Order: sequence, then structure tokens, then C-alpha cells
Amino acid sequence: MQNSLKQAAVPDSLWSAVYQNTHEAVLISDASGRIIDVNQAFTKITGYSREEAVGQTTKLLKSGYQDASFYRKFWRALTTEGRWQGEIWNRRKDGNVYPEFITVSTIRDDAGSIAYFIAIFYDIGFVPSQTERFKHLAHHDALTGLPNRLALSLFLPQAIERAQRQGSLVAVGMLDLDDFKPVNDTFGHKAGDDLLCAFAQRLKDAVRGSDMVIRHGGDEFVIILDGLQETEIHPLLDRIGAVCDAPFTVPDAGALQIALSLGWTLYPEDDPDGTDSANLLLRNADMALYVAKADKLHRSSWQHRWGQTSAAKKILAQGSSITDAFGEECQRILRVGAQTRTIADASSQFAREFYASLSAVPEPARILSILSEAERAHLARRQAEHLESLIQADLTREQHRHRARFIGQIHALIGLQPSTLVNATGIYLRILTDKIISMPGRVGDRALLVQVVNARFKEELQCQLEATEELHALYRRFLLDHAQNADEKPPRGDQIQACLDALCTLPGIAAAAWGYRAADGFAKVASASGSFNTYAEALRQAGLDTRLGLEPSTTSGSSVAKAWASRALVVNPSYARDPHHTRWRDVAAQAGIRSSAAFPVVGADGPVGVVSVYGRYPGQFEHGFMRDFLLLLAASLQPRATGFN
Repeated sequence: MQNSLKQAAVPDSLWSAVYQNTHEAVLISDASGRIIDVNQAFTKITGYSREEAVGQTTKLLKSGYQDASFYRKFWRALTTEGRWQGEIWNRRKDGNVYPEFITVSTIRDDAGSIAYFIAIFYDIGFVPSQTERFKHLAHHDALTGLPNRLALSLFLPQAIERAQRQGSLVAVGMLDLDDFKPVNDTFGHKAGDDLLCAFAQRLKDAVRGSDMVIRHGGDEFVIILDGLQETEIHPLLDRIGAVCDAPFTVPDAGALQIALSLGWTLYPEDDPDGTDSANLLLRNADMALYVAKADKLHRSSWQHRWGQTSAAKKILAQGSSITDAFGEECQRILRVGAQTRTIADASSQFAREFYASLSAVPEPARILSILSEAERAHLARRQAEHLESLIQADLTREQHRHRARFIGQIHALIGLQPSTLVNATGIYLRILTDKIISMPGRVGDRALLVQVVNARFKEELQCQLEATEELHALYRRFLLDHAQNADEKPPRGDQIQACLDALCTLPGIAAAAWGYRAADGFAKVASASGSFNTYAEALRQAGLDTRLGLEPSTTSGSSVAKAWASRALVVNPSYARDPHHTRWRDVAAQAGIRSSAAFPVVGADGPVGVVSVYGRYPGQFEHGFMRDFLLLLAASLQPRATGFN
């Protein structure tokens, strides 16, 4: 159609006008999914400007509501059929999730290789008839139709509150299918999906209408038995256990006989400290599931309750009483684990699974989007090495705490939330525990190894969270000290230098500088600290222009120039990814600089200068805490601007 219209002498300018003025958003990406152009409707719907979107991957909009199964089918359609159309959830710049109807088409080059993807979509959240359906989709698993994790996060706290009011019990169960992977491997993912759907329906039929069955992911399910009386527990468990008594008939696979394992916990009996924590109950159920799966070929029961005795549980209880995760007994059991590749394999698998899961969560996805491919690979490799080192037999507690606090400090600087750290620890422990359970050797050794690993990682997480709090306290103390000095009188040049020097003692700050506009329209550095002068000299040695134009006719596109022009905080999240800073990337890296930010100091007649701050890590100034820190620092400098020149 386009060719015939062009033959009718439709000018290119008209095509451009249509592209920019259509009410449907248009996104064009290359074959790797990196955005190369968007139109105005895209900005209106998503909140992202063209400048913010171009260069990012399409994961910029990912809501996390679609699971891995959805994306497998999505990419299969694009590669085999050249087109996918349907309704999905995406996330706007402000964090709100919305439904859209989207058509994605594949564009191939003359050789038949994929060259581009073109997505055309519009917001359908405003359509009243769709509202209830989309509410259902947001809270339910697309494959099985069961409630999803979001529904679980809402239902379980409410069930706990009802139990408190009514004096009833709540059972929380974590359940998965034994040896489900061979079904996928032998008969294909379609057969696996059909089996999950049939199992989900039987499981739902086995419980009461007041209970909830949740698909937690993969072949893992959560069961919430709400408003229980003690006499109801075991009859319900028997009904759940009978779900797999009869084979499942699956198209293209025939009759499949599977088994299941269940770990469960009971509220309030298994919450002796009265935390009323939904997360605690889920963790209890998860660990009980590990016990139920241990030595599954010789176990006496398919289910296990948290805290109850059994042959494996007695050993786990002994392990959980170990007070020193770095003592001789722990060292012995870690040497047992080191005789196989269990730990190394688990670390490598974690690196793959964790970084894949991060792309579905907005905050860590933002961090990953800032990194270059080389930086991502380096990060994943270092993460795997660190995890392996944490469970080395000869690691001392002092070495462990030092490493954990250093990494926790980096996580705080780049804005990685504690919830993400907890999630990461959970993923790794799940993978490692599964591998330990399947190891050859004594059941007792394997069970004890699980407890030792859990003990060390609990300490790891605690150290990282402590490091986060301490780093935030250091930054707050700097602002407080700076504000107290600012109340006195406009500072002299030596006081400005002292301020920058103190700033560069903070963890993560590589350099800082203060400059103002000289008569020729370029920025003149008046004070600097950290590695700034080394960085500037290296730029000159490399033949790179270090002058930063502040006037429209001389502007350089740097953060300093943008901050001067916009009178606002400007952040360069990554020298490796920001096109305006690419020419300085290698020299900046040699000086230990990975990101930067700049903000103007504004007097009565306009900007009088700009403060630039340089970070040691990508994305360091993107997140809430660091942005707030810079904005507060900028605000504290405004009353004393006249003292800078």
C-alpha cells in the first residue's frame, strides 16, 4: 500500500506528518529490541519523551504482568508469522500500569533477516467495558486462570486479619510437582502447559470456595486455607494429596502420572513471635517444602509441616541451632558440598535466572538498562563469584562481613531496594537448596548443608542492609554539617573547596567541581576535588576538548551545559550509554567515573554557576535517595550563591 501511495506522488513530508500526528503510539526498534524512534502519541501515552526512549530497550515499558510463557509465544509469533496482535499491560514513566491494544510487526531486510520491529498501540484502559476484565487479568495467571502473586499479596494479609478477629486458623502451603521438567523435555512446552492447567483445575476443586489457590510460577503453587478449624486441616490435606492419584490425560502426551510435594505452616501457631507477617508464613512454607522434597524417593509422606519432627527435620533442627555459621562443623559440611559442582552450578544458574527476572521489575530493570552489555556480563560474573566465595569452607566471618558491607554499599549507591536483595537471596537459596537435595550423599549431610547455607546468607543480607543504613546516615550527616555552615555567611573560596573536599570523602563520589560562566560563554572551573583535575588533564592528553559551552551558540550537550540552560538537576546515568558523553567514556572510566550529575546555583538574576558531581557507579544519581540528596544540596547552596564568584 505504501508503495502505491508513493507512486501517487504523496510527499515524504506528509508521511512524516501522519507518523507524528496519528493518535496511536508508534515505536520502532532494531532487531535487538533497542528503540530507534517513537512518535508524539507514544510520549502522550507513556510519559517518556523521544529523547528518553531512544537508545533504551523495549523493556523500558515492561509491567511484569506478563509471564515467561507469554513472551515465549509472543516471540515465536513474531519470528514465525511476522506479526503479533493482542492486549497487554505496560508501565508508564510515572510507574502506573495500564492496558493497551498493540500490533507488533516484523520487518525483514533483503536477505530475509529481521531488521526492525514496529509496534503500534493505544491505551484501552479508558474503555468501561474492559475495566473488569483487565482487573481480572491483573490479578490472575494467564495460563491457568488461577490468582497470581499480586492476588496473593492482597489476600494473605486479609486472611491473617480475619483469623485474628474470628479466632480461626490459616494454613499456608507451598506446593510443586515432582519431576515436572521431564514432561517439558519429552513432550514439549505445550504438553507441560496443558498438564499445569489440568492440575490447577483439580487443585482448585479440592479446596473450599473460601480458600485460594495461586500459581506462584512455573510448576509451583501456593494454597491459602482460610478460616480453618483444627478438625478441618487433615481432611483438606488428604483431598489435596489425592489430586494426583489418577493420571492426567494430556493431548499429544497421553496419560501422565505425576506426584506432588507440599510444605505448609499454620497461623498463628507457627508465628510464636506474633509478627503477623505474610512473608514469614511463606518462608516457613517454602522451607517446609524443601524438607518434603528431601530424599523424596524414600520419604514417608508427600507433605511436611513447618516445625514438625521427622527424620530429616531432626537434622535440620540440629543445623538450625548452630550458632556459628563459620565454625568447624560448618566448615566440614561445606567441604562435603565442595566435592561436587553443586555450588558453582547454582551460582551460574542464579546469575541467569535472577537477571532475567529483574527485567520484569521496574526498579532493577532501570538499573540494568543503564549498563552496557560488557558491564552486565561483568556484573553477572562478579555476582556468581561472590556467591561462590560466601560458602567457601575457609571463609572467616570477618572476611564475609567486609565483603558483604562493601557490596551492600554499592547496592545502596545505585538504588537497589532491600526488597530486591531479599528476592535475590530467596532465588539463590531456592536454586542451591534444590541442587543440594538432589546431591549424592547422606540425607543428614545434605539437610545440614541447607541450614549452613541459610545461616550464612542470613548474615550476608543483614550486613548488606546495615551497610545501606550506614551509607544513608553518612550522606545525611554531610547535609546536616553543610547546612549548619551555610547558615553563617556567604563562604569564601577556601570554604567552597572544603565543601567539595568533604563531598568527595563520601562513598561513591569520585570527583566534584564548581564552575561559572566566563566572558567567552564557556564554563570556568573555580574549585575542584577528588579525581576531577586528573580526569580533566587526561581529557586534554587524549586531545578531547574540555571546554564546556554554556551559551546556545557554544553548548556542548554536557550535563553542566544542560543544567545551566534548564536551571534544574540533570543526571547522566552512564558514560557508557549516554550518547552525549560517549566521547569521554574511556577517559572517565580510567579516572573511576561512571556517571555524573550537575545542578545550577541560581541567584536573583539567574544562574551564577554549576556544581558537577561524578559517581563511581552507573546509575548512581538516578534513584530517589541520591536525587533527593543532590536537590537538598542545591537548595542549601542557593542563599550563599553570591559568595561563589
